[in-house]
Amino acid sequence: MLPRENWINQLLEERRRKQETAEIEKRQDAGDARETRREERETHNFRINLILCAFAALASGAAIWQGYESHKSRIDAQDDFKTTRKDAADSAAQARQDALDAIQKQLDASRELKEQAARSAAAAEALANTTTQSLHVSERAFVSITPILGRAVRPAPSPPQPTPSIRPNS
Repeated sequence: MLPRENWINQLLEERRRKQETAEIEKRQDAGDARETRREERETHNFRINLILCAFAALASGAAIWQGYESHKSRIDAQDDFKTTRKDAADSAAQARQDALDAIQKQLDASRELKEQAARSAAAAEALANTTTQSLHVSERAFVSITPILGRAVRPAPSPPQPTPSIRPNS
């Protein structure tokens, strides 16, 4: 071959190599672009999944917190109920004890009044006896006389009377 043809062949060969290289690079670029797009899609999907997981964690945390608050409220309500029931039982026991104390005071007062009434009745009976005795003694102290003029004074006959016995007051 001639040098000029050689040179043209070389240029054609070089051009063909460049085209092949360009096509290979295009293919590689297209493959790289596809690979890049696939990686971008995977990265995007990973980010979305990560965000969804974060939201799920927040939602489950909120649900756990609500469950804790509900449990705490239930425990507080049970404690309040127990306290109320205990207070009611204590109040009922105190009212029962107060009523029993009031009844006992009334019984004691009744017994004391009964004793005072018995003492008053005994005193009234003793007073009546003393009065009766003093009346008998005072009746005896008076002697009925009938004065007759010109005669000596003599006692009039009196009906027989029982002899009183004098007893000291008790």
